[in-house]
Amino acid sequence: MSQWRADLENLAHYDSLDQPIIMAGDFNATLRHGFFTDLHSLSDAAVECGAANMGTWPVSVNSAIAAPIDHVLVSADIKVTGCEVFATDISDHRGIAVSIRLPVE
Repeated sequence: MSQWRADLENLAHYDSLDQPIIMAGDFNATLRHGFFTDLHSLSDAAVECGAANMGTWPVSVNSAIAAPIDHVLVSADIKVTGCEVFATDISDHRGIAVSIRLPVE
């Protein structure tokens, strides 16, 4: 548990960077754990596109009661234009597909 907590806290570094960020993965954490509780420049794509109530683990239970522990985080300059949470036959997690629009330089 201490390593998991430390790993989550290390992610806070990316929340303070002044550049476009896309960070995706199985964080084994909901938005109520670790650095997720105090995000500043990063937002969860599932929240942005209205899919935050779709849990990703385990896939063996209804997504309404599954834990949302897989995330795609984006910085404020990246626009989330859509997303989908879906089950596959190859994992005990649901996948998350996110459509984004990158900032124009």
